[in-house]
Amino acid sequence: MIGYHFVGKTLRDGRPVPRNGVTLKHKGPLRICESGLHFSKRIIDALKYAPPDWTHCCKVECSGVGERQKDKAVCRRRRIVKRVTRARFERIEAPARADYERARTAAWADYWRARAAARADFERALRRLFD
Repeated sequence: MIGYHFVGKTLRDGRPVPRNGVTLKHKGPLRICESGLHFSKRIIDALKYAPPDWTHCCKVECSGVGERQKDKAVCRRRRIVKRVTRARFERIEAPARADYERARTAAWADYWRARAAARADFERALRRLFD
């Protein structure tokens, strides 16, 4: 399963962030917010869980997926496929977020339709980072 995960200089448990292509493995129980390797299917969901000092947004391949919630999941094995620096991410993300916010404040009659379209555009803009 493909997903996204934000990392800082180290992983949350203090381990170094692995190079691209290296598979992290978790032994033990899989519990969201407690144990296991976490990820989100959508970049905008993963961004909500990014550490304040994040340095990279990573596209990850996950297997041994356990518990899932609407915006996150936990897995036993996670491999970084590609990573994007924070600077590059923010160059794309800022204009896309501004468009999203403009649509969010659109007239109430158009609000839900515009918001859904803007959210999809925002996600597409972020996914282009990994093309």
